[in-house]
Amino acid sequence: MPFKISTIVIDDERPAREEIINLLSEYKDIEILAVCRNALEAKIEIEKRSPDVIFLDINMPKRNGFDLLADLKIIPQTVFVTAYDEFAVKAFEENALDYLLKPVMKERLDKTIRKLRQIFFINKPSENTLFKNLFIRDKGDFYIVKLSEVFLIESCGNFIKIHFGRDKTVLQPYTLKEASFFLQKSSFIRINNKQILNIDYVDKFSIATSRRLKIILKNSNESFFTSSRKSAEIQKQLRSKLLSR
Repeated sequence: MPFKISTIVIDDERPAREEIINLLSEYKDIEILAVCRNALEAKIEIEKRSPDVIFLDINMPKRNGFDLLADLKIIPQTVFVTAYDEFAVKAFEENALDYLLKPVMKERLDKTIRKLRQIFFINKPSENTLFKNLFIRDKGDFYIVKLSEVFLIESCGNFIKIHFGRDKTVLQPYTLKEASFFLQKSSFIRINNKQILNIDYVDKFSIATSRRLKIILKNSNESFFTSSRKSAEIQKQLRSKLLSR
């Protein structure tokens, strides 16, 4: 069962709450656990529900957004949503994931959601190193899968199915295009519009009909076929990899 990134929305103004709720509802992998009107309500809900991320207003009566963070023992990923840009420096000093200005634009929120997906989908050591692990959440549990154990990623409707280990699979709420972005500079290649393979698991390949390649993996009897458009490029990559063994 695919996971959702859980969130709590915190804002003292009803129109602002409704705006961010409506925007977040368009993302299939975002789950709103609670909606709070002030810092006191939010503290109770955060400690009870342990959300992955909070969308937090700054200017609120009595206790503001920064006061709320100071009150929390464990701070979730935090996205500030405010009408004022003068708090940006302080927000990032508080390790904010992002800082959104009201009114929030869908295109801008898309960037925030992509950041969240990278955090909860892939453990990325740094901008200059290769991904080594997948950070996966499934049925409420978090676990790490070594990238070297993944041999196939398939498009499955609105999700991707990750195949790893011995006949293990897990669904995740991402597109194949997003997975390709996460896995760039690694040993994975997208062979068609439905599948990504780990080159390290390729046993052999041959020329199939319509200028496509037929690929066999070491741990599978199934045949995988490249698109004709990608066959020349993929053949070059496969030859280089197999000759280097």
